[in-house]
Amino acid sequence: SDPNMDNPLNIHLRETALQLSRYLQKHLPLIGGEDWWQTHVVSQLTYGQQGQVRTRGIDRPGGLDLAALIRVFDRNWAELSYQSKLPDELRTLVKELADIRNATSHTAADGSELSPHDAYRYLDTMARVLKGLSADSAVMVPIETARTEVMRAMAGAPSPAIEPVIEIREVVREVIREVPVEVIKHVRVETPVTPESEPEGGIKVGEFRLHGPGEPCDGTLPGFDGKEVEATLIPWTVYGDGGLCLGIQVAMINEGTAVDVGQVVCTSRNKSPQVWDDVVQRLRIGIRDAGEGMWTMELRSAVRPGGGRATRNVWSLSEFREKTGLSLEAALKSYGAEAVGTRAEVLEDTGKNRNFPCVLFAAGDSLVPAAAWVLVTLRTLLS
Repeated sequence: SDPNMDNPLNIHLRETALQLSRYLQKHLPLIGGEDWWQTHVVSQLTYGQQGQVRTRGIDRPGGLDLAALIRVFDRNWAELSYQSKLPDELRTLVKELADIRNATSHTAADGSELSPHDAYRYLDTMARVLKGLSADSAVMVPIETARTEVMRAMAGAPSPAIEPVIEIREVVREVIREVPVEVIKHVRVETPVTPESEPEGGIKVGEFRLHGPGEPCDGTLPGFDGKEVEATLIPWTVYGDGGLCLGIQVAMINEGTAVDVGQVVCTSRNKSPQVWDDVVQRLRIGIRDAGEGMWTMELRSAVRPGGGRATRNVWSLSEFREKTGLSLEAALKSYGAEAVGTRAEVLEDTGKNRNFPCVLFAAGDSLVPAAAWVLVTLRTLLS
């Protein structure tokens, strides 16, 4: 038999994909009308996926494979998230299902096994996807149980990267008995990460690797008007050469508290070289509502004039390409951006900032603004 089919993790993944297909079957007709299958499914697939639909006579989401389901969900995110009030991080979590599928296929092919840490991360992602889709508790219980078992196994065995310390292991066991697993995960996310412990994978952003998103949490931050505002804080970590390990945060400001809907800022230098001190809690970029389920942020580049303290300047898209060797438009669109150009081109702005470059992306997406901040802040400072 196929070992990948018998893999318990893959069984949970298939159940998650099934729930995703059922969600799409329920909600796409509500936003697409009578022609929803053609306009909101087939037209959103790649040419290869469209060929599979035609040759196999597929006429419902349940017939699509996981890659096609992920693409359909992602391409319809703006409408689905608005209609169903989906949690902000769900779009990225659904995309991570493809990485889980690749990992389980790879381990089945070469006979290797996933580490408990990877197994926990994958199960946690699937559980969070199901929760975001409001799946029935009967569907979620098996995955949550498996996640808890993996956590208990990790608590009883020393991490290969850390010298075992008996006292710490005993404390972890005690915490598991007293608080939910989700709290333990939150504590682990909050623990400072050193450059030497960079996890595998990540999203390549220029010369950097972007890891996340971490567990969202409620908090406050200073608005651009100087007042403290309540927000949902979504952490990401950026790794780079030379020991760079920066904590950044995409903050989604709670509805009705400010004109801006969010901002991106570096929250911690961790153990990165001291030269990066001038980006911590500075060089914030605001996120604004562009209407019709879309958000936007300006793309002013960070520079150190005369080798001094970092500040921002306006580079055109062509200047960015000349100085960094990267196409800002191509890069951000690869992460899911809707449009990249001047404010005049993208937003039909006729004001004094009409020539400023900006990016347009789906409301609630944290990957595009995180990647954009890395490119127009860290990448430009290396130029």
